[in-house]
Amino acid sequence: MLTANRLNMAFVDPSWQEEHPCYVLAVQCPDAAFSNVEPQRSDFVNELAALIDDARAELNPSRTYTASLSMGSRLTYHLLDLHPDVAVDACLMACGRGNEADVKHLVRPTLQGLTPRTQS
Repeated sequence: MLTANRLNMAFVDPSWQEEHPCYVLAVQCPDAAFSNVEPQRSDFVNELAALIDDARAELNPSRTYTASLSMGSRLTYHLLDLHPDVAVDACLMACGRGNEADVKHLVRPTLQGLTPRTQS
C-alpha cells in the first residue's frame, strides 16, 4: 500500500523534502477486513492515537496532518470519533467511508462558502 499511489509517497519524495522537510509516519493495517471488526478496529485506533501523541512529543512538529486512502480513511474517521482531542491540524481523507454523525463534533470544511455534499 505504501508504493501503490502517489498520495502515500509524495511527502517523502526528495524534491518535496528539500522544500518542505517533514517526518512521515506510515501506519499500515494488518489486513483488509480489519476496519470492519470490533474491538480490533478500536484497539488499533487507540494505539494509533497514542503513537501520534508519542511522535508529537518526541519530534515536536509545528503541525501534524493525516493523509489516508480507502480503509485508512475509514479508520481516520474512527480515530477522530474516538479521540476528538487527538493533536491533528488537518486531515486529507480520500475514498474513505465514514458516517458524518461520527464526526459531528468536528468543524465542517467549506469551499468558497459551500458546505460539502453529504451522502444519503
